[in-house]
Amino acid sequence: MKIIERFTVSIDDVPESDYLSLTTEPTEEEKKSYAYEIWKKGPVELRPEQEAALLKPMDPSRAFMPEDMAMHMMGPNVDLFLGGYCILPNGIGFGATWCDMSDITDEMEAYFDDNTPNDGDMFYKAWYPGQHVRHYANAAIEAVGREPEILRVSRAPEWTKMGFPENVKEVDPNFLNIRGGNSQIMKITDREGKEHLDVTLLHFYRKMGKGKFICSRFWMGLNINRETGKSDISLPFFGAVREDVARGMARHCFTEYATNARNIRDFWNARPNQ
Repeated sequence: MKIIERFTVSIDDVPESDYLSLTTEPTEEEKKSYAYEIWKKGPVELRPEQEAALLKPMDPSRAFMPEDMAMHMMGPNVDLFLGGYCILPNGIGFGATWCDMSDITDEMEAYFDDNTPNDGDMFYKAWYPGQHVRHYANAAIEAVGREPEILRVSRAPEWTKMGFPENVKEVDPNFLNIRGGNSQIMKITDREGKEHLDVTLLHFYRKMGKGKFICSRFWMGLNINRETGKSDISLPFFGAVREDVARGMARHCFTEYATNARNIRDFWNARPNQ
């Protein structure tokens, strides 16, 4: 079972009281679960070059808008190790992170997906200890660089709407997939999103070694229009995304994927009769 298939309940189908009291800490009942043993390891420490990318904003000239992503995320133009964050001149928050999973085979990932106990909220908490709270079919509650908030998610437009050719895998043999999409971040008490921040977060999967390499790119203050593939900009009322908010999102992306990769490796190495 793919990880995302474990989350089947819509956040709109539960009363607010169901999640307002939740925290990133495990409950006493959750401490009895298998996933608690993973959670106790804590999040992975970032590589030195990843930490360095978070020390100060990157040069905005290295960033780009979604309209230009195909040029930057396909073929020889991909800057695999681009990492960091910045505020673009138009006020949009941009971020880039990466995760090297070149040693993790499809077999290892499938074994993790198929054999780790579900363990309810605890499984999601173990994905990023101290930040993840609960996942729904259409949203997650997690601390994306701040206090726990609701992150509503929806699909991105089709590849071709975003500028990628239909034969992208022929043009770029290392191209595997794009995951992620449009989302909205809102306070946990604002489920309707009356004061939300639009965020588009895309993960570009590429072949590398025995496994894959993930390049993540995000834009805060816009969503990609599903019909036109262009940016629908919706900046905060004060005109620009805050720098610390973009930095927090970049740290979250770096750490979330690195921790998940660690968990897959550890689960594979601990399998019986290996």
